[in-house]
Amino acid sequence: RGGRARGTMAATRPKRARHAPNRNFGGEDNDRALRQALRLSVLQQKRPDVPIPEAPVLHPTPEEFSNKLRYMRWLRDHYGEYGIVKVVPPPGMEPRSKVEFTAGRFSTKRQSVHRLQEGLPFEDGDRYNGAEYKAYADGFTEQYLSQHRGLKAGGVQAVEEEFWRLVETSAEEVVVDYANDIGIDVTGTFFDPEGEAGAWDLNHMARSDCSALCSLEEINGVTRPWMYFGNLFTTFCWHTEDHFLYSANYLHAGAPKTWYGIPEHAARKFEAALGDFMPARLQENPDLIYQLITLVSPKFCKSRGVDVYHLVQTPGTYVVTFPRAYHAGFSHGWNSAEAVNFATLDWFPSGREAVEMYRSKRARRGAIFAHDKLLWTIAWSAVHRSSPAAASGEEPAPLELQGGISPEDWSMLHEEVAAMWEDEAKLRGWLRGHGMPEQATFSLCGQQKMEEECAHCSGYSYLSVVRCKKHGKTTCLQHAYADCDCEGDCKVLEVRVADMYISEMVAMLRAKAKAEQKAAVQKAAVQRAQKASSALSAREGAKRLRPVKAEPGGAECALCGLGGTKEEMLLCASCDHAYHRECQEHKSSDDIFVCQYCRAGQ
Repeated sequence: RGGRARGTMAATRPKRARHAPNRNFGGEDNDRALRQALRLSVLQQKRPDVPIPEAPVLHPTPEEFSNKLRYMRWLRDHYGEYGIVKVVPPPGMEPRSKVEFTAGRFSTKRQSVHRLQEGLPFEDGDRYNGAEYKAYADGFTEQYLSQHRGLKAGGVQAVEEEFWRLVETSAEEVVVDYANDIGIDVTGTFFDPEGEAGAWDLNHMARSDCSALCSLEEINGVTRPWMYFGNLFTTFCWHTEDHFLYSANYLHAGAPKTWYGIPEHAARKFEAALGDFMPARLQENPDLIYQLITLVSPKFCKSRGVDVYHLVQTPGTYVVTFPRAYHAGFSHGWNSAEAVNFATLDWFPSGREAVEMYRSKRARRGAIFAHDKLLWTIAWSAVHRSSPAAASGEEPAPLELQGGISPEDWSMLHEEVAAMWEDEAKLRGWLRGHGMPEQATFSLCGQQKMEEECAHCSGYSYLSVVRCKKHGKTTCLQHAYADCDCEGDCKVLEVRVADMYISEMVAMLRAKAKAEQKAAVQKAAVQRAQKASSALSAREGAKRLRPVKAEPGGAECALCGLGGTKEEMLLCASCDHAYHRECQEHKSSDDIFVCQYCRAGQ
């Protein structure tokens, strides 16, 4: 989800930025595009046909499915290496979809399928309402399938092969309108609010369980779903989510979608492969990958050593993408879907990496919320949620972090807040060293809206900002002198959270993390001891129920049941039970073995 929010209301976040098409395309540019198309066609013919492995398809239990974000975190721990997964709801917990079209009209993007590998901006398509778009998509699909006999009979695989034939060879000119990033205030949500209890209604995903986004204002496409209407061959090009968030996509109705995913660990290798694929285009437009207008074949990626996975989404199923996982795909005909972002607490390190990338201008892509405010608010709530001051109302009530915080979460929060404070402290010290005046506007709990956008990098800052009175600009601390070198009283360092409070927070989180880790170790030790005791009791009970029969020249071990000679075993003189030496568990300090049955010393 590209694009950047300006403002606080849900309806204020713009759709992904539309990049103006080149109206003067022709001549030399046209020749260059033709040469590139020919080169790509040759590459496609020479490349070996490498199979793309399938992404996992999960069937959670009702209990797992009912704990949405807890299950999502489990998914990342176990399947994050795939980048994407498909989740099939348990029987009886499928969300109920109400596919009802409103009169609301929406814009579309016009995609030239045969030129998707050239990284050219999309033009504006026609405007439709829901019913009009479905009629257009159904008509296009019917016409295309009638002109290409065998596709319908060949099913999903045949359509996928046809799609890549068009993309990689430009053998035919195919142009489609894609209706994406539509606010549900225009179309309405297709999730029935009267649906099954426990179903994943994406309208509530961002604030369910222990969500890292629970303090964030409503933002369309992030905390509030966007609607998508697809058509045969309409494409979502390679991209990651804003701030490297998780995403969940639910297919309400219609034709399947084919998805491709590249996991976080392969992201840089994919970016390098893309650079090899279209070096000239990336030299002209370095942030091409962030504009959602470029598609390269997953088989090309695989041939360059990039891990890439494939799945087919059908109506009634979810696709989950993990932090910093690139994903792309296309539709097989008209369909309707909703998608939203979310984050569990383990997302914070990935989010910090995204913000660092935005501020360094390695990606010309702006932030859509203040990462430091989100982290500070969660940390403050975690520490103060049970404090006497919060309970008595002397301090603002912390956020309700449902489901609790694990020992791993405490360690992560400590590491993230410590890293944030290390960077913040260096920048504050740098500006103070320049003699910049300082003004305190304290906000301890982070619940007031005080984040501001940097005029240079478009990032959002909460802990502190620099304000230039002369030029009326606000920047993050890192870019205090990026746009002007005003000195003296012209610039002011505004501090929302004082140094000592952040430092104290780091110390409290460190102590809490150590205490939780110690408690977890002790709990694990107790559980192991209880498990061993239970196993021993069960084994002893079983031994009393069956006699041990000695065989000629040997005996069976009363503990493991395997045989052995009398020379290899210990025999009880009182009850004739036998034991392997290595199986015997109970012995005194002077190595006198004790029979498990009669407790006689041997």
